[in-house]
Amino acid sequence: MFASGEYYQAAERTSKLNEHKLKGFLFNIYRLLYGEDRSSRLARVDKNTRQYILDNVSKDAAKDFSIAKNEFENANRTDYKHFMIPGGEPIGSENWSEVFRRTSQTPYTASATDSQTPSHTSSHKQERSMVYS
Repeated sequence: MFASGEYYQAAERTSKLNEHKLKGFLFNIYRLLYGEDRSSRLARVDKNTRQYILDNVSKDAAKDFSIAKNEFENANRTDYKHFMIPGGEPIGSENWSEVFRRTSQTPYTASATDSQTPSHTSSHKQERSMVYS
């Protein structure tokens, strides 16, 4: 698409893919941190986003649609900044410092001590040498 000059379509598809990945990431990280209970996870979202999600879940239930397990599927693109980054409601600053700042830091790099032989390996060699002695 991009090569054929369809820039807007390429940008839209890229945005949709990124948003889909973000919603999955949010659900996974919130589920790991706050558990299976939706209300526990939604307690860590700003009040407007929480209400918007709950309203959409209620509408789907009233129409007998299946309810998505991932509540972030019901969030708008503009909602993420309210609970992910500082500057808005206090929950955004809390989530940033407790969750997202840590996951967005530079990747792990091995230190000098990491390159040394692990202690379990050297003790295993000692045990093995005692058996054969």
